Amino acid sequence: TLNLFYNEISRLPKELGQLQNLKKLHLGSNRLEALPDSIGQLSLLQELYLANNELSSIPDSCCELHHLQMVQLGGNPLTELPAALGQLQALQELHVGTAKLETLPESIGDLPSISQLYLASNQLTALPARFGALSTVHKLSLRSNAILKLEDSFCSLSNLKKLFLDSNDLQELPMNFGDLVALEELNLNDNYLKEIPESFGQLSGLLELRLAGNDLTELPESIGQLLALKELFLSFNPLETLPESLSALEALEELHLQTTKLVELPSCVQRLKENTGILVVWSE
Repeated sequence: TLNLFYNEISRLPKELGQLQNLKKLHLGSNRLEALPDSIGQLSLLQELYLANNELSSIPDSCCELHHLQMVQLGGNPLTELPAALGQLQALQELHVGTAKLETLPESIGDLPSISQLYLASNQLTALPARFGALSTVHKLSLRSNAILKLEDSFCSLSNLKKLFLDSNDLQELPMNFGDLVALEELNLNDNYLKEIPESFGQLSGLLELRLAGNDLTELPESIGQLLALKELFLSFNPLETLPESLSALEALEELHLQTTKLVELPSCVQRLKENTGILVVWSE
């Protein structure tokens, strides 16, 4: 391990590549503007921490680090990632939050081992066509981007358990969104969604659902099939009614309904309160 966190390092020597036995390289919170191509010679490297530097690009040679399991690049002014990113066959975690990414390389869909992918607070408007091929990812953060649409293929992320898409520009969801059957936590707060697909009822393992701050006027009846759901956030939507099927959600512990167009607490919620002691937060 080489730990050089919190210094004022602005450049690295090309001789860095001679550290052939190095497995962990920690260079976060420095002033690095570029990396030497020789970094690709660190053939045993497993962890690479480069967060909070001044990097605007990553050399292609980094994609030759075939033992790399974790990369932390957050807090850099990166506008793109290497085109050959998909060659990192051992990569399990990729952190590139709070950068300036506008696109992702198509090869990102070739990462066979990725389990956690953090891309929050960038400038992404769309995802690559092959993004849905990331069948091993179980935690995905895309919050605070400018994503306009998800393709149907996105719903092939069959092992995804936690999905954060809050604070984007989504106006609709794929009709097959319910194919994400492993989901346990879903955050869609602060988008522009006008409706929720009927297929949502297939998300039978969902524990937490956040839909606050959208343009929803109603919910599908299939919402009543989310029998494991514990927390449901619906505040700041122009909801005028709630489906009767909501009363079937007997595992529900919290229901948030502040600032909607509901003039009174619907009967389905009243029944839930009587049967379960659910906490209902709402304002008339």
